[in-house]
Amino acid sequence: MAGLLMGMSLAKPTISASYILSLAINRKIKTVFVALFYIIFGIFYISSLIYLSLNTIIYRFISQIKYVANDGVSNINFLINLRIKNQIAIILSGLMAVIF
Repeated sequence: MAGLLMGMSLAKPTISASYILSLAINRKIKTVFVALFYIIFGIFYISSLIYLSLNTIIYRFISQIKYVANDGVSNINFLINLRIKNQIAIILSGLMAVIF
């Protein structure tokens, strides 16, 4: 049950990433695997319903990530424009996502 609920919460990865990490640290690996299986099953099920190939889904996902990163819409680019180093900007962005 915990894995299924965790899988549902993965719809918002900035919130659920910290939960997955804490479960992995506490050796609740079964819950992590069930959550990941739920997400993978959901991707395949939805792609079969809307007749999209997995390649198309992955390509569009990566292109959206590149668009957000290259256009400066993400807060990482905002922090980099403030002359903060890349690694620190990524860490700060992750912390802000978990806090807010």
